[in-house]
Amino acid sequence: MYEYVFERYDQMGKKALQLLKQQFQHRPSYELYKKAIAYAAPSVKEELYALLARQSFYSYVKAEIDYNEGNSKELLQYVTKTASFPILFRSV
Repeated sequence: MYEYVFERYDQMGKKALQLLKQQFQHRPSYELYKKAIAYAAPSVKEELYALLARQSFYSYVKAEIDYNEGNSKELLQYVTKTASFPILFRSV
């Protein structure tokens, strides 16, 4: 009986993760990212993050992940790439 329950639970977990990954691919968000990595091994975390790195349209989601995970180097790159104002240097 226990084997059956654990097997069904494992199958449901895999299906839930697959659904979350599909949703994330179509409409990435930080909330979906958190839900998906709660179910999965670190490899899924890397997979979702790499997906965002390839899709520049969703770079703001990657920046939110970087911010919340303390990845300041990547966050700084996002800020400097998306800055819409000129940085002027003048001597004082």
